[in-house]
Amino acid sequence: MRPCYAKVHLDRLRGNFSELKEMAGGEVELFPVVKADAYGHGSIPCAKALLAEGVRTFCVACVEEALEIIESGVLARFILLSGVFPGEEKDVVQYGLIPVVSDLETAQRLSLATRANARKVKVHLKVDTGMGRLGVLPEDFSRLYNEIKGLEGVEIEGVLSHLACSDSLKDKDVAFTQKQIEDFQVIKQALARQGDGVRYFHLAQSASLVRYPSSYFNSARPGLVIYGADPFYPNQVKMPRVEPVMSLLSRICLVKTVPQGSTISYGSRTVLKRRSRVGVVPIGYADGVPRSTPPGFHFKVRGEPAPLLGVVTMDFVMVDLTEIPGAKVDDEVLIFGKEPEGEVNASVLAHSAHTISYEIFTRLGKRVKREYLGS
Repeated sequence: MRPCYAKVHLDRLRGNFSELKEMAGGEVELFPVVKADAYGHGSIPCAKALLAEGVRTFCVACVEEALEIIESGVLARFILLSGVFPGEEKDVVQYGLIPVVSDLETAQRLSLATRANARKVKVHLKVDTGMGRLGVLPEDFSRLYNEIKGLEGVEIEGVLSHLACSDSLKDKDVAFTQKQIEDFQVIKQALARQGDGVRYFHLAQSASLVRYPSSYFNSARPGLVIYGADPFYPNQVKMPRVEPVMSLLSRICLVKTVPQGSTISYGSRTVLKRRSRVGVVPIGYADGVPRSTPPGFHFKVRGEPAPLLGVVTMDFVMVDLTEIPGAKVDDEVLIFGKEPEGEVNASVLAHSAHTISYEIFTRLGKRVKREYLGS
């Protein structure tokens, strides 16, 4: 069997969630984000682990993600962050899913579906405070809220928005984030004056949970941080005590000694400056290692740095084992994550490859086998 696998430490996931829960305080209910297969970690095992920590509401992107988890036996509530698309209303009503709604037409379709099922549907109304994606503009919020409130079978259970740059430390981005928080607060206060019983207000995600306590309100949507990654890297921000949940690994399949002057990988961009021991490792960009990872980036073998040689190929990477004389075939190679023999920070890998850790996690290929530990 091809030795390309990910170890997912569910005990660390539970610990990270507990740390965030303590940081947010008892009045803030956390809705963990398990969309995109829990950011590549495996939505079903992660949801089950978090369920054991008392989670009752999860965030997913769409209906099919919610149904996959429900069909595994997880009894929980699911907020559909991408909303509901035409034709999905029946499933939303039948399974009690909670779509995010940004327009009247969607709410009307849901209302119509509730008549056929004699059930109510709960929705969370989204306001666009600056993301420019889903949501109604603040000046149109009151009108849309009252129109949806009047629909039969539809209950506005929550109101939410999304912060666009809370992971940035630039002055203009900090000011923009604070303005988004203030605008959301204005909407919450206006609803309070009306005496409407909206149960949940949620704005904070991972970065704002760490840095903006004023964004908490009474619920929040932690995503990246519960998986142990730093949304601020390379900026230095004091993080809660979270650990990387997933490690990506492979094993050396061939070791050979190559003379000085030899070239490595496509394009012959790496020319060896000395006689070198080269390890060939069966993992590549089809498995989630960015092709843009620069030669010289340090993976780990036996706890020691093993620099990447040449460009990442679809199925293999080559690493320099010259300074690790004991390295041999079948030794484990740590691409990212934290294991007893060492750590490679996924955020550092992402930054070196000019991307973000979200993308590193979510593009792990299907031939990467997952091993779940600490369940």
